[in-house]
Amino acid sequence: MIDAMKDKVLGQNLSQIVSMRIIFGVLGGTKKTLDARAKIFTSKAKTARTTVRHLPHSDKQWLLHGRTDLYVETDSLHPIFPFMSSELSEKGGTAWGINVITKRAILYNYKKRRNYNIGIVATSGAGKSHTIKIIISRAQKMYPQAFFFFVDIENEYVEFGKTLGFSISEIDANIRLGMDPFHYMSRYKAASLLADILGVKKLTRYAMLKAAEDEKCHDVTNMIQLMKTADHQRNTDHCSYMQILEMGPIASLLSGSPSMKNSTVVALANSFAVNSDEHRLATRIALEFALQHATKLPKVTPKFIILDEGWALFKDDSTGESVEELARRARKYNVTIILATQNIEDILKHPHALTLFNNSDTKIFLQHKSSEKNALTSILHLSEYEADILIRAKKGEAMVHASENVVRCQFIADDRELELFDTNPNR
Repeated sequence: MIDAMKDKVLGQNLSQIVSMRIIFGVLGGTKKTLDARAKIFTSKAKTARTTVRHLPHSDKQWLLHGRTDLYVETDSLHPIFPFMSSELSEKGGTAWGINVITKRAILYNYKKRRNYNIGIVATSGAGKSHTIKIIISRAQKMYPQAFFFFVDIENEYVEFGKTLGFSISEIDANIRLGMDPFHYMSRYKAASLLADILGVKKLTRYAMLKAAEDEKCHDVTNMIQLMKTADHQRNTDHCSYMQILEMGPIASLLSGSPSMKNSTVVALANSFAVNSDEHRLATRIALEFALQHATKLPKVTPKFIILDEGWALFKDDSTGESVEELARRARKYNVTIILATQNIEDILKHPHALTLFNNSDTKIFLQHKSSEKNALTSILHLSEYEADILIRAKKGEAMVHASENVVRCQFIADDRELELFDTNPNR
């Protein structure tokens, strides 16, 4: 078993260390008692090579004081010995909390990751939103010039955004947000994107692309007008699929000129029933707009796009595939996409969601239910030890997987942050 794990580690290039020496000491008892216990230990070790030595009385101080402040680098060993904790203390990183095992500060630097995406999964009440707020508020302090964009599905980050000085964009029939794809990409590509978002049939898709080619087509309104004309001439009805783009909140989301100039929270819950078709459509439009806006900013500017409970986007294959593609492109533009859910089933039942989560170089697992243990180990690839830790975890405790680092973390907010973050009306 150990040999197989060693081969696996070497194959993954995670470690050059394939052997180690464990030294421990026992105080107390007579030499005869210690010798008897040493024989038991040696027999339990079976084929492992062991050496037991009895230290003179004068060397007790070596045991009492010689090793109390020793820290051992275990990053490369944790795949073999899951009970060990690697450190996550990266130069230039933001403080997230403390390492539960070593009590040292956890400093996380997203720039050291292979990709910048962060996946967060937790059961309800485990501190998921609290964790996101800690990550974002600390990132804003570390990168004052950074761009933040919340697609706020349940209006949970409106007050938080206000305290950090973000603009709040609430969806209203009287407010124009200018997120029309025709404003920030080619006409043909914009029409293709809208066809994907709406999930229309092939003939309707072709009608949209044909209308987009017309020189008179400059936005969604123009495209719909051109399609209506074509439907009248050909006795077709492709334009009926576009009606949702002309209705109330969706129309206000698309119409007007883009006005976003700084970090923004787009609040969707006031105008849409959560997880309705219109809600998913608005979420997708806002997410596409956020990424396109981010790509226009200087590459040196850190950008963070946050989608809490965003796995609903993966309910149809075209949307799931598109969001997965967005995440793959994100690092190129210095964009960190944070996707979070309180329902592990949201990830497991959608292939694109599972692929995106598994490919996120940073994963944060908060408290889970015992019934989810099998999914944690067999599908999300946590060890039995990690799954047991998460089942017993307190609010705010997590297993953080960041590249090759696996750390038990306690996310900690200071007094000011607690006041800003708390969503419990009874406190």
